[in-house]
Amino acid sequence: MRMADFHKKWCKILTFAQLLNGWLIIFLTALGDELGVGATTTQMCFVLASAASIVVACNSLLNSRARWQQLRLHACQLKSIIWRYRSRVDLFAMSAISGLGDPEVALREEISRWRYAILSAADLESSTFEKDWSSLQMPDCPDDQVMSLLVNSADIKLEAVEGTKGSGALEMSDDDYKKFFSPISPDAYVDLRVVMAIKYSRKKVPPNARLEFVFKILVVSLTIVGTVFSFIGMQRWLTVTVSLAGCCAAWNDFADYGRKSTRHTWTVQALEQTLTWWESLTGVEQASVENISNMIKSCETAILAETAAWMSTPASEAPVSNTAARKNTGAQPAQLEIRTDG
Repeated sequence: MRMADFHKKWCKILTFAQLLNGWLIIFLTALGDELGVGATTTQMCFVLASAASIVVACNSLLNSRARWQQLRLHACQLKSIIWRYRSRVDLFAMSAISGLGDPEVALREEISRWRYAILSAADLESSTFEKDWSSLQMPDCPDDQVMSLLVNSADIKLEAVEGTKGSGALEMSDDDYKKFFSPISPDAYVDLRVVMAIKYSRKKVPPNARLEFVFKILVVSLTIVGTVFSFIGMQRWLTVTVSLAGCCAAWNDFADYGRKSTRHTWTVQALEQTLTWWESLTGVEQASVENISNMIKSCETAILAETAAWMSTPASEAPVSNTAARKNTGAQPAQLEIRTDG
């Protein structure tokens, strides 16, 4: 997530710089014609055009958008692998025939496949992917919220490294670190994984919905202003306002605020429906290995679906989301066959 956050930041900076450069060229051209200083504006437009070329080149060299998406996707996949391993479900399930080391062998193989997949998918062979990165606190990340709970618990003792600014880095012993990979009960999984994911998605919906509304209002308002300029014969400023409206629409499409709120809403819906099904079971039914596996796999599918939908519906595509498919996905836990054996 550290590298994904880095590429996310630069992707947004470079995209904003491209849009701003394009609009400033149009604005300065209109201003120069209005004031009769065409020579000066021509030089400024040349500088802006050169800057735009540099921005495009940097964007192409960094490949920020593709790396950001792939890194975030694989980070979420790694989290899912670890949680399924801790819960001993799916590939990491234990049977009466299998040995005690089978989940560890499956984890080793999954981690190896994950490493090869992320290097090839995100084009990271020539990057600083294998650098020894320092720890980075991400308060909005559900896993860091879990980390905070464990840090503040009496079972885990953390020591701040001396000589660092602010809160300082944190060191953990090997035994403390292994607690992040120790087996976990279904109830603890719900508290540490599902509830945190629901809180995270709920927190993301309101700001994204507000930003989508703000940008839509800006586009409509600028279009109306452009119509007024056209009516009174100010064609130069009509071009400026319409181009600014286009920049706002392009940024809204790039940031994907509407689809973000939709994806997080459906994630919350799917997880809550799974929890409703799980809480409706009796204690004996909740002890069933198959019911536990179904609950955890349904939750992991719902959590990963948000990232998968983000990857499969880029900003340039028209569909917002496959609502019917998400409804079906969210409804699956309620239709699971309840087994009391095990």
